Amino acid sequence: MTKAIQNFIWSGSILQKKLVQVLWRKCCRPNEEGSLGFRDLSLLNKALLKKFTWRVITVDSDLFSYLRAHFFKSNGDFRYQIKSFIWAGLHPLCQDHREKSC
Repeated sequence: MTKAIQNFIWSGSILQKKLVQVLWRKCCRPNEEGSLGFRDLSLLNKALLKKFTWRVITVDSDLFSYLRAHFFKSNGDFRYQIKSFIWAGLHPLCQDHREKSC
């Protein structure tokens, strides 16, 4: 996704690449630092996954109770390996949350 955005910014098309004059990470700095203020999508994705993981583990709504009951053991580990890019991203965050929350 980041590559498509970069291509669009530099060339006006997501399919066409152009010679880049500025490093992308410099474009993602805050406006106060004289940059364009674009968001780093990898950091945004990680933040949203952490927020979702926190809600799965702590919120007692019907949806999150269902997810905990079907996909997690009572100790918080995944019950089984699920072939999904979403669960693959959540798994290490759940482990990280369990280790740091005690």
